This record gives sequence, C-alpha cells and structure tokens, in this order.
Amino acid sequence: MRRRLGPQVTRDAILCAGRKLFTQRGFGASLREIAVEAGIDHALVYRHFESKIDLFNQIFDHSLDEGDDRVGPNGRLILSPGHIDDLVRVAVRSASDPAAAALICDIFERRLIPPLAASLGGEGGAERARMLLAMAAGVEVVRESHALSDAEHQAMETLLARIVSEILTLPVPPLG
Repeated sequence: MRRRLGPQVTRDAILCAGRKLFTQRGFGASLREIAVEAGIDHALVYRHFESKIDLFNQIFDHSLDEGDDRVGPNGRLILSPGHIDDLVRVAVRSASDPAAAALICDIFERRLIPPLAASLGGEGGAERARMLLAMAAGVEVVRESHALSDAEHQAMETLLARIVSEILTLPVPPLG
C-alpha cells in the first residue's frame, strides 16, 4: 500500500529513491521503479519533475550546490566525496546510454572539473582533474568486477595513491 505524504516529503522521497537507484543501476533505472522505491504512485513523480533527465539533474547536478562541500586550506574548494563517488558510479553504470553519458559529461565539465582544477592549482589543473575523474571511473569498473582479493585490492590502492600523488604534484606539459 502506498503512503500519502506531504509535497516536500514526497519530493524528498523521490530524490532519495532516485539517487539510490541511479547509483545502483545507472540511468537505466525507470521512473516507475523509483516511484515504487519511494513508496508513491508513479504519477506523483511527474508532479515534481518534468522528466527522468530533470530528476537526474536535480539529484546529481544541483546537489553539488548543497552544503556538503567545504573550503579547505588556501581557500580551495573541497568537493564532498559522496557527490563525486555517486556520480562516478552512475557514469560507469550508464556509459552505454548516449543520453546519460552526455548528461554526465556535461555535469563533469561544468560542475566538477572547474572546482577540482582550481583546488589542484598550478598549470594543467583541468587536465589533472579530468585524469583523476577518469581514474576514479576506472577504479569503479575494477570494483564492480569483484575480481580482486584483499591483497590485490591493497596493492591497487597503494599504486593508485602513488599515481594520484604524481597527478596532484606534477605540472602538465602544454598541449599541442
């Protein structure tokens, strides 16, 4: 039996269910499945969101405006790992869908690359930010395969830490 909720509670339930299902299954999660997860009638989703793309943007694009991010030393923006991790998971799980891939790339380029590049500082910040996000996606692909033993996972983390350190500290030669 579906429950009756107030408008804000309903909207929040849809956002929570959408984040969960998009993160678990990628852009392939349907609005009907999200409504079921939220415990509401499917039609209510359309009262709060124009489309699946609108819901996706509200979850992953606009959530970057929320107060989970903070300013670190030297006034550099620190993006909360949860926002980036969830978006990377969705990107990996949605890569075969051209519409989803375009949406995610747009969010990366507009919302993640600039503050991450500014936080990295120095020359080639945008390129290093893109490389970090690409590595995060690659790590997520490996994690999804569940093929690593504990020792292999530890070895990968150690190597990854060294590579990330290089990306963070070395300048990028001019392109072209």
